[in-house]
Amino acid sequence: MKQLSVQSDQDNKDGEGDAKDKPGATLIEKEAAETGSVGWNVYRYYMRAVGIPGVVTIVTMQVLYQVRKGTIYLSIGT
Repeated sequence: MKQLSVQSDQDNKDGEGDAKDKPGATLIEKEAAETGSVGWNVYRYYMRAVGIPGVVTIVTMQVLYQVRKGTIYLSIGT
């Protein structure tokens, strides 16, 4: 990861010129965004990280939330 630094006006009084005149002084850089779906290897990685009890807890809490919210009953009834 590239580190960027910003100089204040007081630091720049020695006549060096603006930070924008220096190479590599860009504060905003283009970011690459990936599109598409998340692969199963990512899910597997997180499942291994939290372990079986963690996966069971997360899935149980999600199901309980959906039941309490009513979305599971609505989807079953229609």
